[in-house]
Amino acid sequence: KISQDKSSLFGKIIEIEINNKKNQIVSLGHRNPLGLYFDEENNIVISTDNGPKGGDEINVDIKPSRDNVKNFGWPISSYGVHIDNEFRPNLPLNKSHKDFGNIEPIKYFENGIGISQIVKLNSLFSKNKNRSYFVSALGYDDSIKNGGRTIHHIELNETFEKLSFEEKIIIGERIRDMIIIDEYVYMTLENTPSIGVLSKKN
Repeated sequence: KISQDKSSLFGKIIEIEINNKKNQIVSLGHRNPLGLYFDEENNIVISTDNGPKGGDEINVDIKPSRDNVKNFGWPISSYGVHIDNEFRPNLPLNKSHKDFGNIEPIKYFENGIGISQIVKLNSLFSKNKNRSYFVSALGYDDSIKNGGRTIHHIELNETFEKLSFEEKIIIGERIRDMIIIDEYVYMTLENTPSIGVLSKKN
């Protein structure tokens, strides 16, 4: 329940002033974000959130502001279930965010994929680089069919409220982190372990 408690920084995305180290809550209701990207050009924060058992999310905070703190629902709402499949009245995990006054994810995965990092694409990878991103996933062998061990190429619509495009690039290993430098995507892969390099086919 601490994710809903504004007196705590747990389960929050926070803004930190570099000079004086003061912080402010930007959004709350997060469970376990592994990916976070501030798209300064579009003034949005994209975050990934791991559900308890299923219910991994991609969330978009449009025009984030400490004066307008948005709530992404955990543990009031989640499309996942508790690990033991038991219902908890104080942690209900309702199957709607909007009905309880919270922000719906732009994408959720009913079966958990171990969602992880987010990077914004450049013009070498996407014609519409302004709203295109790669989202990576960890996951296990049997999660590949649901999107685990995969890079999810997503594009947001003009209002940033839903997906306008999505495709999968199956890597086959747990992707912990990734970064784009020029024409390459560098990935930290856990199974081998190794550094993976992805490039666009001409």
